[in-house]
Amino acid sequence: MTRRHNLTLISENRSYTTKEIVRLLRVTISTVYGWISAGLIPNDGRRPFLIHGTTLKAFLAKRQKPYQPMQPGEIYCVGCKAAFRPLDDVVSLEPCAATNANILGCCPRCRRVGRRRVRYDRLHVDASGLRIVNEDVAAPIGRDGEPPHTDVYAG
Repeated sequence: MTRRHNLTLISENRSYTTKEIVRLLRVTISTVYGWISAGLIPNDGRRPFLIHGTTLKAFLAKRQKPYQPMQPGEIYCVGCKAAFRPLDDVVSLEPCAATNANILGCCPRCRRVGRRRVRYDRLHVDASGLRIVNEDVAAPIGRDGEPPHTDVYAG
């Protein structure tokens, strides 16, 4: 599983042992050795491995996917690890708090439930073009004076 590491923790002016990398980035020793097998270059190639901060930072930055915000009308599938438009553009609204809710929809690729956290005041933007089908009496009134469950947000 890929994960985003906090690269600001890595000092570019020092070398790290594998155990220091484990403590610093909260990964396992197997992960660090996997990185070395995948192309992370130690300073001299001899044990104990010392890895320069600049090399480690560049290696991890190259492996991380850039952050890409979801577009209006998209929700996220954990199974596919991708944003998608829900099947038939139909979602349901699951209230979380007084100001926000989750919109839930079916992923067209793997048929899992995907979700997106939205604020009620931005529901018309984040759920643009989606049809909300559940009846939620606790939801606030939409921009046009109707409850969100009756709207098809055209954006």
